[in-house]
Amino acid sequence: MARTVVVHRRTPAEFVEAITKQLEREVPPGHLMYELPVKLIARGNGDALFEILDGTGRIADVHLTWSKSEDRLPWPITTLYPSLTEWAATGMDRDHRTGPVSHEPHLK
Repeated sequence: MARTVVVHRRTPAEFVEAITKQLEREVPPGHLMYELPVKLIARGNGDALFEILDGTGRIADVHLTWSKSEDRLPWPITTLYPSLTEWAATGMDRDHRTGPVSHEPHLK
């Protein structure tokens, strides 16, 4: 099976900032991600994985819609995990069972 590689012209810092701003743009009041401090840790086909920086260790798997404005609830669709380990055991496994995904290098 062919593997797709996505190349971006932005620096890693610009890329992280752009994805984080997209999340902020899409999330409406009342959404579980509204105004939560986050750090992008990975991105794949439409999904972005964020560490929630509130001291809980939670991870959010967010399916961004790439809307130019605020979405309507329940979008963007988001799944919360108690930890990166839990996401790796359940969320990542689910994503791999549903089909091939194009991944970019891990972002720090």
